[in-house]
Amino acid sequence: MLIIANSTIYFLMILLSPLLGLLINLLFYAKNFQRGSRIASLGIWIGFINVGIAWFLGLPFSEKNESWGFIANEISWLMGTVILFISAIVHHFSLRYMEGDRNYRRYFLFLNLITISTFLMVAADNIVILISFWVISNGILVVLMTHKFQWAAAKNSGILALKTFVLGLGFFIAGAGLLIYGSGSFSLNQIGKTSESLSPSIRMIALFFIILVAFSQSGGWPFHRWLISSLNSPTPVSAFMHAGLVNGGGLLLTRFAPIFLQESLILNILFVLSMITLVLGGIWKLLQADIKRMLACSTLTQMGFMMMQCSLGLFPAALAHLCWHGLFKAFLFLKSGSTISEHRHTNEERVSTIPRFFLSSLCGLIGASGFILGGNLSFNLVDTTTILIFFAWMASTQFAHNLLQKKLSIFFVLIASISCLATGIIYGLTVALIEAAVASVQISQPQPLSSLHLIAITLIFGIWIALNLKPFANHEGSLWWRRLYVRMLNASQPDPQTITSIRNGYKF
Repeated sequence: MLIIANSTIYFLMILLSPLLGLLINLLFYAKNFQRGSRIASLGIWIGFINVGIAWFLGLPFSEKNESWGFIANEISWLMGTVILFISAIVHHFSLRYMEGDRNYRRYFLFLNLITISTFLMVAADNIVILISFWVISNGILVVLMTHKFQWAAAKNSGILALKTFVLGLGFFIAGAGLLIYGSGSFSLNQIGKTSESLSPSIRMIALFFIILVAFSQSGGWPFHRWLISSLNSPTPVSAFMHAGLVNGGGLLLTRFAPIFLQESLILNILFVLSMITLVLGGIWKLLQADIKRMLACSTLTQMGFMMMQCSLGLFPAALAHLCWHGLFKAFLFLKSGSTISEHRHTNEERVSTIPRFFLSSLCGLIGASGFILGGNLSFNLVDTTTILIFFAWMASTQFAHNLLQKKLSIFFVLIASISCLATGIIYGLTVALIEAAVASVQISQPQPLSSLHLIAITLIFGIWIALNLKPFANHEGSLWWRRLYVRMLNASQPDPQTITSIRNGYKF
């Protein structure tokens, strides 16, 4: 009864099967490494099943006592579930994908280790333990990124990522040190509860450092170069990285949410940086010819949007987006290899007219209504929930517009409307469920709308309209347009040392 009554102890017990799988693979299957890797993968799947059983029994909502520097609240359980699910899929995919690789066994050992360390990181309450597992997870990620360490480009990718992570670690230690000094406690949970008593100057400086940590981890602007240059790693590593540890920046902001909600100025700084990341990532994505680089730029956009939701005080919505992005991005990376073998025809220029866009906007309104309905939201023009609803309308409109560009008919309009309504309800329901699940940690506090929000959203809306209706199409041959295109393309390129220009530079 004691174990079941304490959510944290059961959370830590979830790791028994992944840890057992790791030890069996390490100790008994040095020669038959394929079987050992399958056993290790099975341990991850069993851990995921145990998490599902825990949710069914309601254990994440039971008493949360500190145990050995860990406290597993609802956020920890949610992230732990996503981590184990994505890791189990990546393990299963890797069994065949990595077949024949000379470092097959080492790869699975480190993949197991990074899963365990990340799982422990999301429940760490003691700041020293949190930073320790943060360092361990990033260190293992660099090892996995440089899987082919004889390959100069992969090695340089790992070095660049390591430099960024070390810089982020410096920010983390500085920010956490200030919070420990101001509160006199190493417990993140305790610091959050007493955040109002912290000195405003200490709180602001510490939170600014935490923002820098989050952006360096997630590859947000201006720390984006390491993420774009990280694509020499095996595809399953890219999938786990973009679906898992890159999301760590958003998770870190959520862990410090009670403190962030005390400082509106810091939230505005976070909003500006998030919007820059969102815009640049979205534009850069459209310029890429390489599928993995396009997905990396897409991650920048998604990280910008997720952190923007944090800056609006809508942390549960950010968690919902984090979960959906993790699952979808893992799928896209694991599927990216098959894109090369697809028989693609020459892309035809799709017709984009104002009437089509107007019909798409009406479908978008239906999708936004479904989002409001599913999320049980109120359309309030004075707080930041309005911005979230506005983005739901934009996303639904874009979805409908892409469909109606193929063919404009009553049937397609009906299909687009139903699809927008269904996806809006599902996404809104996801936000509502997560908000209900994490209600006890009190991290949802919409902020008042300001002129900064309105200016940024107007800019986003203008860029979005320009991308769809192409008002500058007649100027694409002009000198200023070509210069802008080249500058944006160059800004989105990886570090030159992480590029293999000739095949002889790749070491099998």
